Amino acid sequence: DTAGRTTLDEEMMSEAAEVKRAANPHEVLLVADSLTGQDAVNLARAFDQRVGLTGIVMTMYDPRTKLSEQVVAEVRRYFGDRVYQTVIPRTVRLSEAPGFGQPINVYDPTSKGARSYRDLAREVAARLPDERPLPNVDDVPSVTIPRPEQPPSRAPRPLVEPEPEAPPENSEPRASSVEPEAVP
Repeated sequence: DTAGRTTLDEEMMSEAAEVKRAANPHEVLLVADSLTGQDAVNLARAFDQRVGLTGIVMTMYDPRTKLSEQVVAEVRRYFGDRVYQTVIPRTVRLSEAPGFGQPINVYDPTSKGARSYRDLAREVAARLPDERPLPNVDDVPSVTIPRPEQPPSRAPRPLVEPEPEAPPENSEPRASSVEPEAVP
């Protein structure tokens, strides 16, 4: 899982290669965020060169954005049938489940995210591992990701000063902290 990374460092790649050597898995899947743009293609290529991938799973898919559609289309264009057909959507329920310490299939088994993960599990189980290296993607076109607008560093000042709270009616006056002077 790329866990939102858009770049890879040598230490992480060496560790991933060592885990693969030690575990000798049947499948090596890259879980790529469909909102990372061109980096999804670059990450897949880098992982395949160092570790060897048998498949790619696209996550965080938001059908309301052109970026998600473009990224998934580009990854499929270059990696073909290595990319699983099931795409994991970006949903509120998937975001909430870890906060409750539960997997999505326990937290909300009927949610779109839970159904998508079950579909992916069936697809992975039905596929035989593919040992062919991923295609060369040196000619991959760039997908431009617009930078998000930066939120203000602090909350703006209110336009109107809040009115001071009036003391509740029927309340006794508070004692002053100033001591009365002694009268001679």
